[in-house]
Amino acid sequence: MEPMMKTYEIRTINDLLKVPSEKLDVCLREIHYSLELHKLAFGEGCETIGLEVIRWCDDGERHVELQDDKGEEIVTLRIIDAASAS
Repeated sequence: MEPMMKTYEIRTINDLLKVPSEKLDVCLREIHYSLELHKLAFGEGCETIGLEVIRWCDDGERHVELQDDKGEEIVTLRIIDAASAS
């Protein structure tokens, strides 16, 4: 039986406390990538485009998705860390 993946809705810094300590590094790294992808996708002035919530899915898939407010995918980034690229 496969373990259930969990999705965490991050609206405030306090919401990060719900992420298990052993998963926090991965969560924060993927949030960082999400913010950088947001900047790339929307360019200058991207901070004026609403970003009310980040949903981090503990699925081990190592990808980041930007979605619009209707849940439609805008862009996906597959994460390849230097340590895992070889």
